[in-house]
Amino acid sequence: MNPFLEEYELITLFESEPIILDSKVPWYYNYLLFKLIRDGIILDLSMEPACNRINIRMSNERQGTLIEVGYEAIRGIDIYKESSTEGLLLFDGDNPNVTVRLETKPNIKLISTGDKNFRK
Repeated sequence: MNPFLEEYELITLFESEPIILDSKVPWYYNYLLFKLIRDGIILDLSMEPACNRINIRMSNERQGTLIEVGYEAIRGIDIYKESSTEGLLLFDGDNPNVTVRLETKPNIKLISTGDKNFRK
């Protein structure tokens, strides 16, 4: 588990550069906004790595916001890649028994679970 991912890992996962609040400040101390669209679902993931904050918003054009959730104490992030899926695993410092899985390929999905086998 990494406290924060390398820049190239996030760019690869989200298939684009983020919107950055201040281009003169290193990513780790900045506010980053990644956007990804798949099958009509819009994923906005904002992060402030130095503050351990991540916000996830999923929406579509027809219904607007479907879900919006924020985490204020992320203690680690990992990328997972399986045969046909990939995404992020987020480890919540406020609730260490919970893993949040944000799938970015082939579809956008958000899953939260206390099942430790889910972390693999």
